[in-house]
Amino acid sequence: MIKRTLQFEYMFDVIFDDRSLLTLHWGNRMPKTRNMARLASFAIPTLVMAAVVTTPADAAPALRAKCATTGAEGDNLAYWSGTVRTLDFTMSLNDNLADGHHARARLITKDNNGNTRYWAWHSDTDGANNGWKQFFLTAEDINGITNFGVQVARFEGDTVLNSCTDWK
Repeated sequence: MIKRTLQFEYMFDVIFDDRSLLTLHWGNRMPKTRNMARLASFAIPTLVMAAVVTTPADAAPALRAKCATTGAEGDNLAYWSGTVRTLDFTMSLNDNLADGHHARARLITKDNNGNTRYWAWHSDTDGANNGWKQFFLTAEDINGITNFGVQVARFEGDTVLNSCTDWK
């Protein structure tokens, strides 16, 4: 667990852990009255700033849906904490077979009603073994996104030759 501690002279310590939980530890002595205004002018903005700069990525674990099939491999990485309306994710894709075909990957999601949605394909047409292609994407569904995954396939033109699917 990562902890960040802010110390305020004789009054209290503020501890933020890696789940953005706030703990106040009060000391035995209070600062002199004439220092209270100075302390408050520093402490209050610091606490507000610490709360504002906490990002959703601090609270949500990184989850990866990944799979590989003959000639293609890919994954979707997202910081996931449960049902969301908007999902920011990174898609990675690799054509790993010099066979004249190309690789594609796409996001798949489930909504609050249990419906599966198949999103647009993203292609690697640079030839085999030319490294991973990455796409930084956002998906939005007004019915909510309750689960996500990846579908990876090897294509000849617009025909799927083989594919795999993985859910998180």
